[in-house]
Amino acid sequence: MTVHQDYEIRFNLNDLIEERIPCCDLLHRDHCLTEKQVSEIAYNIKANLNLHDLYKQVDQQIMKYVNSTG
Repeated sequence: MTVHQDYEIRFNLNDLIEERIPCCDLLHRDHCLTEKQVSEIAYNIKANLNLHDLYKQVDQQIMKYVNSTG
């Protein structure tokens, strides 16, 4: 039996939201998102996340590999 290295990608949705839309801008506090708002957005993303594009990319890479190796 061969042992394969696992490749894993993890990301924190709250952190991703904060990177995409900064949670707090000291110059414009009225435009800030609260931690609660960020959590609500993250929850909605988790509940509605569509992995179809990821699966499609995996399928494409498998076919590319199979075709290149014969």
